[in-house]
Parts: sequence; structure tokens; C-alpha cells
Amino acid sequence: MSKQLVKLLFRSDKIFLLIFFCILITDLVFSNIESLRQFRYMSKLLVTTSLIIYFYYNNTNLIRKEKMLVYFALFFSFMADFFLLHQKVILFLVAGMVMFVLAKICYYFLFSYSSKLDIDRLIPFLAIILLYCLCIMYFLYDGLGQLFIPVVIYTFASLSVAKIAYLRYHGVNHKSFYLVFIGSVLFIISETIMSLDYFYKPVSHSSVTVMLTYGLSQLLTVKGILVEKKRNIGWGSY
Repeated sequence: MSKQLVKLLFRSDKIFLLIFFCILITDLVFSNIESLRQFRYMSKLLVTTSLIIYFYYNNTNLIRKEKMLVYFALFFSFMADFFLLHQKVILFLVAGMVMFVLAKICYYFLFSYSSKLDIDRLIPFLAIILLYCLCIMYFLYDGLGQLFIPVVIYTFASLSVAKIAYLRYHGVNHKSFYLVFIGSVLFIISETIMSLDYFYKPVSHSSVTVMLTYGLSQLLTVKGILVEKKRNIGWGSY
């Protein structure tokens, strides 16, 4: 496939969405058919790879340090996807969690550039995510064992990204805000289902719901970053 053809395919939102959902649906099929799961080394990794290519051809509205943060976030997500293909091995599970934490740190710094501290909005949101965190830990605690501290750190990173994405409300256009914030919430939903399935008890159709919400979260986050238009609040307001 020539470079010009790749550029043509990935510069068009409609064509890219068709490509992306074909990849995602293929991975969902592979994940639910035992004899085809070996092909997830291709299909699952193509989900993030396609987003990297899409971002590469559409990031003209971003400055260099923003681009680099997104590239690093997507690279760490790609590595996390690879390690979590072997999540039944504790070492690979932890490695995947570490990669996702690094990805979240990149997104946190990126979103902090366009966030604005708003106590009236922040306090109710913090109350909600604290309650959520306590509820999840209540169900997971007995099954975590030695992974309690890593999971707490991982959960803190996820909720921190959701918080900073929420604080972008006054700093960017509404389309960018909602896409990124919904993406961060879908990421938490994906992680919650995976955690309950792994550490608490099996969740029905977890392989589908985890990957579907994860894929959509990455798509919405990247798209939200690409359509971002900053308002005049000053860099690093939070």
C-alpha cells in the first residue's frame, strides 16, 4: 500500500471510521472464538496502530509538545495491549498496568494545558469518583492480594485523567470536551469490567464489553484532541 493511499484513507474521517470499526469488530470476533484467538496479536494491536496513523495525518492543530504527548500515550497503550494479551500471567498483567499508567500520565499533562480549576464543578465530581473508587475496592479487595497497591495506583491514575478531562470544560470547545470526557469515562468502564472479571467473579461477555468500551474510549479521546480549540484561559491554568 503506497504512502499516498494510506494518507488518503486516514485523512478522511468517514473512511477511517469504517477501517477502525472493521478492525474493532474483527478483534471482538477473534476474542470470542477460541480457535481464532491467536490472531488477536494482529487485530488487537491494529486498533491502537490505526489510531496512531490517523493522528499522524490529522494533528496539524497541535503544537509539538502536545503531539509528542499523544504519541507517547498511544505507544504506551499499544504496549499495554500487547502485555494484556497475556494477562493470565501476573507479570504481564502488571506490565500492562504500568504501560497504561504511563499513557494516563501523558494524557494528564496534555489535558492540563487546557483545563481550568473550577471548585464548584470539581467538588461534586470528586465526591462521585471517590464513592465510585470505594465501591470498586469493596468488591475487589479480597481478590487483589499482593496487587492491591498497584491496582490502587492504577485506579488513581484513571480517575485523575477523568478529573482533568472534566476540568477542560471552560478551556476548549464543547465538541472536544465531550469527546475526551466521554472517552475517559468509557476507559474507566472498560477497566472496571476487566477488574471485576479478573479479581472478583466472571462477568458475562466481558471480552466483548471490555474491548468495545476500550476501543471507543481511545477513538473518542484521539478525535477529541484533534478537534480541540483552546479558549483564552492561559496555558497550565491547572
